[in-house]
Amino acid sequence: MRTTLALLTGAFLLGNGGFMLVASAAWYAAVPGVADTGPFNPHFVRDIGAAYLASGVVGCPAAAGLAGGARRGRQGQV
Repeated sequence: MRTTLALLTGAFLLGNGGFMLVASAAWYAAVPGVADTGPFNPHFVRDIGAAYLASGVVGCPAAAGLAGGARRGRQGQV
């Protein structure tokens, strides 16, 4: 369950970050409530998109590590 949740979160972060980097204006228009926070700033949206993308790049291999740990068992834990 944790592995599935981690993979889904990583995939969401990768997708959202990619969307923010590739189509900043479309992302700004598509996400409800974002336009209420102020005017569109493409540089800011791309910076945050890069952070989302980096988090997804780190998160997906971490999820794979969770899956590997589940297969090995929990030896050494009290």
